[in-house]
Amino acid sequence: MTPFGNVLLGTGLGILALVLGGIKLISPASPWHRRGGWLAALTAIVLFRTMIERTIQYQVSLSWWSRMHAVLGIAAFLLFTVKLCAARKWYFTPRLMRPLGIALTALFPLAAFGLGLPFFSNASSWIPLKPAEVTRNPDQGSFDRVCTTCHAREKAVEDLGIRPIRDWIDITAPMAWAEALSRESTRGALAAILPASPTAEAGKYPLSVASAPLDPIDRHCILCHDRRRVLGVRKTPELWKQTIDRMRGYAQKMPNAPKMDENSTKEVLEFLCQKQP
Repeated sequence: MTPFGNVLLGTGLGILALVLGGIKLISPASPWHRRGGWLAALTAIVLFRTMIERTIQYQVSLSWWSRMHAVLGIAAFLLFTVKLCAARKWYFTPRLMRPLGIALTALFPLAAFGLGLPFFSNASSWIPLKPAEVTRNPDQGSFDRVCTTCHAREKAVEDLGIRPIRDWIDITAPMAWAEALSRESTRGALAAILPASPTAEAGKYPLSVASAPLDPIDRHCILCHDRRRVLGVRKTPELWKQTIDRMRGYAQKMPNAPKMDENSTKEVLEFLCQKQP
């Protein structure tokens, strides 16, 4: 799950928690509160799982805000578990239900909005990067520090395919907001990937890849999918043809998507059939 996806999920969970708190105050016995509570619990489990997986897999050093957010999330999850046990008279008395409910009404939105608040705060103060400055003064240390802690080097450099510099900026900006990265660190990390190019001002391809031949996946697919996703699937030619036709329909509704004619469709189909695992 991408950082932006986590942010949207966490923000939605925070709004749901506030709505459930309002329902509880107006109608304590409402079945909507109970159903919404289960939905909130399942959503929280998904968020906790992605946070734990990311921390363990990439051994990320959490910021103080992330640590506080994790503590709030764990506390909310434990209180919810105790409340569930008290409702069924397992180990805890039902008399704890009301104080636990009040505590969760206050704590759960804080834990949920902990994902969204830093993201939108950093996004609102962010000064957009320009292609010309991205290709100056590469900083390999910034790339190692801010990119490879969450992504394998192949994913960060190769699997997204050959893209214009402006596309790289659009990809990395939300990640920088989610991780509260500085603008200069993000710029230096991108510069380490994208060598200086005289066409950078126009947002064209970096010099090192502009001379490389673009394959059909680079030209037609990576606006919406990364290379690993496209090339990691095995299908029959008939199924690939159906998939490509469906993607062509989506592309017609996207103003920035490359338009595909019959020749392009055939080119992509032949390439996928040759390269699939």
